[in-house]
Amino acid sequence: MAAISDPEGENNKIQWAAQQTDVSQLIQAYQHWYNWADADEWASGAAFLRQIGNLGVGNVEAIKFLTQQITYYHNSRLKSSIYLYNAARDALLQLVNQGDVLATEAWQDIQI
Repeated sequence: MAAISDPEGENNKIQWAAQQTDVSQLIQAYQHWYNWADADEWASGAAFLRQIGNLGVGNVEAIKFLTQQITYYHNSRLKSSIYLYNAARDALLQLVNQGDVLATEAWQDIQI
């Protein structure tokens, strides 16, 4: 992973994500991060995605968002994109493993 230009800020974002209980708020935070974050701060984005996976059982918005992120990053060869692809994929798979029927359908739809 590349050097983080603001390690304290990165750690704060990761800790913040772990404390969140609202999927919509995490999605908004991810979108803000995506538009404004330092390009080297991949762990923040991954933390948002993983927490969505922790909270998103039965949540259509979470499943749709994770599926979009998987699709978006799927063919990228950039390290940061591969890292985020894996985080979104792991988050959706976590929902599948928790027995979420909608996540299972989404997972089956994106298998290539």
